[in-house]
Amino acid sequence: MAHASEIHNDARQKFLLYGGVGSGKTSLFRTIPGRKFLYMFDPAGLNSIKPNDDITYETFLPEAISMSISTLKGVRDSLAPTYSAADTYTKWEKDFQNRLDKNWFNDPTVEIDGVKGGFDVVGFDSLTTLSDLVLDRILEINGRSGKNPEISDYGMLANTLARIVRNAAATGCYVCLTAHEAAAQDKLMRTVGMQIMVTGQLKAKLPILFSDIWHTKVERTNDGKDRYLVDTRPNDMYQTMRCSLNLKPTEEVTINT
Repeated sequence: MAHASEIHNDARQKFLLYGGVGSGKTSLFRTIPGRKFLYMFDPAGLNSIKPNDDITYETFLPEAISMSISTLKGVRDSLAPTYSAADTYTKWEKDFQNRLDKNWFNDPTVEIDGVKGGFDVVGFDSLTTLSDLVLDRILEINGRSGKNPEISDYGMLANTLARIVRNAAATGCYVCLTAHEAAAQDKLMRTVGMQIMVTGQLKAKLPILFSDIWHTKVERTNDGKDRYLVDTRPNDMYQTMRCSLNLKPTEEVTINT
């Protein structure tokens, strides 16, 4: 039988950084100490990476997606060829599994594509765009490519993303995901707040998976400069937050680039 006094926190934290476009999510990832590996699903995030960053990254971006209109009954109306992000997810899944199987993330003696492993941090930018790739793959598996998702599809999406986060945590590295935000109204209180931009079951499931959930934001100062901040504790507008570190409720994280 163990005693509480014997507990020591040697677990690697799992961070979720969410906020609006341009609020400093990817830039904050750059400041995490140590050697970093980043899976890039959002092309906009590449603009935040600098040549002197100690970041190795792989991009998985769909070259083209379907432009067809799909009705609620699944009727498509388009003369354009059908594209899908499902292939992009399949390629990423194979890459991720290969690195996991070879313990590349954690073992500096293992080499893949000319790059030795052994990383301190594994990042995913962003959860929002990764979710789109996963959902496209789910629709393809269920034979509904190009059609609108059903409730069961969102359940599969939630379970898949949960497994991805848990597998990333199993590498022994710190894990950091970025996500976008969306306005949502509380059905009981009729108040409007900002939540992580995910659907259905993920709203309840995601917070369970992370040790730290921070909200990123940017403010314009009187002298015309941008001031970047993170909220680390829940408040009336941003309620989905938690922090395992000794930080203030709001911290400035502006960096000079």
